[in-house]
Amino acid sequence: MRPLIFISLVTLGIQLPSCLFASINIIGYDPLANDRFMNDASFFAGGLDLSGVALVNTGQGPYFSGDDGGRWVTMLSRNVFITANHFAPGVGTSVTFHQTNSALGGSFSASVEETMRIGSTDIGVGTLDVALPDGYADYDVWNASFSSEAPVQVSGPNVLTFGRSESNYAVNQDVAVGQNNRNLFFPSQTVGGATGDASAMTFDDPGLTYESQFGLGDSGARPWWFSVVT
Repeated sequence: MRPLIFISLVTLGIQLPSCLFASINIIGYDPLANDRFMNDASFFAGGLDLSGVALVNTGQGPYFSGDDGGRWVTMLSRNVFITANHFAPGVGTSVTFHQTNSALGGSFSASVEETMRIGSTDIGVGTLDVALPDGYADYDVWNASFSSEAPVQVSGPNVLTFGRSESNYAVNQDVAVGQNNRNLFFPSQTVGGATGDASAMTFDDPGLTYESQFGLGDSGARPWWFSVVT
């Protein structure tokens, strides 16, 4: 089974002062349930293969005050990844993928060979210098059709959201997972110099376990549809 990831060409979300570095805001946050590398049996996304997702300690920046160089990579194929164009890892950066949710388990490292921006969007893609070996995941992209009307409301499956943890970990282990309902789509938006279709999720459902809201520093972390294809 392969999780689906969602791509938004520009980002519509919370606005934070540029001086703040913030973790993903998860209601009812519990490090055992929400932090990947606690490797606990209660981990919220423990049933999914996260081996194709990496948070990279690039040493880049600071892009904003408090930026520690962490950049997100999600694999689309054995050597092609997706990230945010404005927050992409630089060429030559070493990327380490963990085969399980244990930082002490099997891992594989490769270097960023090249990156490029897709059109005028905020989507960045890149390639690794070595393809992922067997036993590591890559993910399919969920495609949505858009009409000329905006916004388009949908009632869809919940999405898993990845971001920086509220707890204090080494950069490449600072991965937390929450969820939300991505329910609004906006065709042809321009935000921060990027133009394209966009999506939004509201932070307004106290009944949704581990409902989440992105923070500054989560750019490039791909939301996943909480469904699978076979």
